[in-house]
Amino acid sequence: WTTFTPPGKKSRIGNKRWKKDAAKLIAAGHPHAYIATATLSQPVDFMKKVRKALEYEGPALIHVLAPCPKGWKFEPSKTIEVSRQAIRTGTWMLYEIEGGKFRLTYRPKERKPVENYIRLQGRFSHLTEQDIKYIQERVDAAWRDLAE
Repeated sequence: WTTFTPPGKKSRIGNKRWKKDAAKLIAAGHPHAYIATATLSQPVDFMKKVRKALEYEGPALIHVLAPCPKGWKFEPSKTIEVSRQAIRTGTWMLYEIEGGKFRLTYRPKERKPVENYIRLQGRFSHLTEQDIKYIQERVDAAWRDLAE
């Protein structure tokens, strides 16, 4: 579990501070680096980014979403599905930043509701419909920011 997920008496949703995008933060401090995000459910995308990082003249980082069955409370056989739902719902964006230029490497044709991702994981079993709506609004706002 992370500091974002533990519920408490004061807040069901856990930490109200929205999780920072670590890859973008690193890219801001290292404008000449190759920075990318990846996930297990998109192996071809992941392999392309690894090759690109290995060949890159300078620092490189690939931030990988690797779901944890034990910590996230789901059956290990669902690892790829959890990863797949993270990108289909837009809660995890696949992108790369090269020379300071941001480029999405995957855009869902139609984003699925974040509930599809959340309900696969026991770590979120305490969330109410209102909590999920709040998370959906945050994800939607992040995607709107890309359009600007």
